[in-house]
Amino acid sequence: GLPTLWAQLDANRNDPTLPADRGGISHAQVQQWYRKQKVPQLQRDDVAKATGASRPPTEETQKVMAVLEVDVINLNAMPQPGGMKRVLSIIDGFSLYSAQRPMRNETAETVSRSMADFLEAVIERHGPWTHKCVLQVDNAFQKEFETQMRNWAQSKGVPLQVRRGQAYVSNSQSRVENVNREWRAATRKMLMAQGASAKNWYTNGAWREVNGTLN
Repeated sequence: GLPTLWAQLDANRNDPTLPADRGGISHAQVQQWYRKQKVPQLQRDDVAKATGASRPPTEETQKVMAVLEVDVINLNAMPQPGGMKRVLSIIDGFSLYSAQRPMRNETAETVSRSMADFLEAVIERHGPWTHKCVLQVDNAFQKEFETQMRNWAQSKGVPLQVRRGQAYVSNSQSRVENVNREWRAATRKMLMAQGASAKNWYTNGAWREVNGTLN
């Protein structure tokens, strides 16, 4: 390699106490020449590999409704006459099935009730829950939400856990955030196609049609 070549240029020096001369050739000149040769071009370093921690699949992520990412969509810019200003957004981490439920606010009581209604609808349609279910939320969710969901789960016999996404990790809630953007865009386009006001997303049932489109 280059270090060996540089040392070889000084191999014929008889007196090791004298400064190296190398025939007046500088290290920069040797380096420039060396880089033009075929061998170092073939042996260049590999492209730098990502150092982030990988997320291998786990048993819990290989079941339907085992991990549900949950978020709240703020619709202050599209207020409803009936007071609907929020949407509870849910996506299953395995099947990627998503659901949206309109809400008037995002208090812990309102959000937990809406979340419980969704889970009860799943149980009614598919029968008793047979495996652990994780609700993954961000840090904006209040502590009371966890308490109320834990109480509901105990009363229904559902092995439920509320887990918060990793702090300062941009993709910890990536699935539900992507669904939020898709839902907003699809809702606006549907209302525009109908010639309806953006404020009619709830009263004309557009949110239900959009849910069917996304799935």
